Amino acid sequence: MSQPSGRPDLNQLALDPALAQALTADERGRLIVQVAAVLAALGASPATPERSTGDRLLKIADAATKLSVSADYLYRHAAKLPFTVRDGRRLRFSERGIEQWIARRRGFRKS
Repeated sequence: MSQPSGRPDLNQLALDPALAQALTADERGRLIVQVAAVLAALGASPATPERSTGDRLLKIADAATKLSVSADYLYRHAAKLPFTVRDGRRLRFSERGIEQWIARRRGFRKS
């Protein structure tokens, strides 16, 4: 099943990875966050997505520093933030997702 925009979803990309070439940087970022969540749910090492995507999952303190907010703020708003990844009961944050989110808020994109 494809996403509402007609873009390929994770299932389609698994079957035909060449479809990823047509994705925008934002779409790739969203999919990377989804992949990181799946890997975390499967118990995969956080190093696995880092090696394959160049992304890493940050702990709450590191993400708070990068965003210049408190750890408490991140705990309270984690469900609404697009770069949040749940690792069991722990929260992790996609570093690439944070960078893209900051870039969008500044009005430009970072690939």
